[in-house]
Amino acid sequence: MRSLSPLLHVALCVLGPLLALRAQEPPPDEKALAWPKLEAAAAAKLHRVQQALPKLAADDEKGFASLRTEIALIGAAAAPRLLKDLAKAAEKPEENELWIARLRSMLDLTATDPQHLPLVARELDAASAEVRLWCAEQLLATADPRALSPARARYEKEKDARVRSTLLLLRCTLGDAESLPEIEKLLRKEWARWRDPAHRALQGLRGKATSDAMLTRLQSSADEEERLFALRVLTSVGDKSAIDSIASFLDADARALREAAVNALRAIVDHQEPRYEVSVFDLVQLVEEWKKRLPSLKR
Repeated sequence: MRSLSPLLHVALCVLGPLLALRAQEPPPDEKALAWPKLEAAAAAKLHRVQQALPKLAADDEKGFASLRTEIALIGAAAAPRLLKDLAKAAEKPEENELWIARLRSMLDLTATDPQHLPLVARELDAASAEVRLWCAEQLLATADPRALSPARARYEKEKDARVRSTLLLLRCTLGDAESLPEIEKLLRKEWARWRDPAHRALQGLRGKATSDAMLTRLQSSADEEERLFALRVLTSVGDKSAIDSIASFLDADARALREAAVNALRAIVDHQEPRYEVSVFDLVQLVEEWKKRLPSLKR
């Protein structure tokens, strides 16, 4: 066996321990991160903003814009104090509704960098439900795959309905197929409230597995609610192979099924957003238009 050259031997002796130490370091996202340090001048500005905000008149939009600009200049370093203020304001939510809304608007300016995601995710375990809600909504807005694990963990123990629903949408957005049964429960309970965010979130489950599962339900179930849910999910995840099955519901007795079939076809064929609660006259027209188009559609 040939011996190492003296130069290579020295290099390995010097670099070896450094490389071993580097290998033991956790990935950047797993390190114990902290919000940026708040310098003295910025701390003084932030204190003035914190003092002024609760006293600001409801119609003083100019004053609020000025305070919000200060927060934008301070940046992420302002987040810890603003989160504490949000928790405090949420102790009396009805009395502090405007204060809460303005704090949330300011906080939106602080967590704008992907490196902040672990810090936001960490706050999912905050004592205040209002803080947890803001964090969940931030994670949903960014839809970063790194948020899936903390979202799952928090969902299992979350008691606040608003936070729980937002975490569910986040899981769905990030492709967690196990979220689908819970999404179904949510939509059956409060369809009008959650239909738009659910439509966007369900696109995270787009693929053959979800589409085939919904087609099976659509074709085999005798339950109208199940078929309706399947059509609504296909609006988000379906492809052209589902057209014929969907089109068979253009003549359904139930108005909701006809509307859902039209929406699914609009989404799959024309890539258009669904329309809800259309008039009886408009729905009749839409159904007839789709019947005329069906023969020319490529499957």
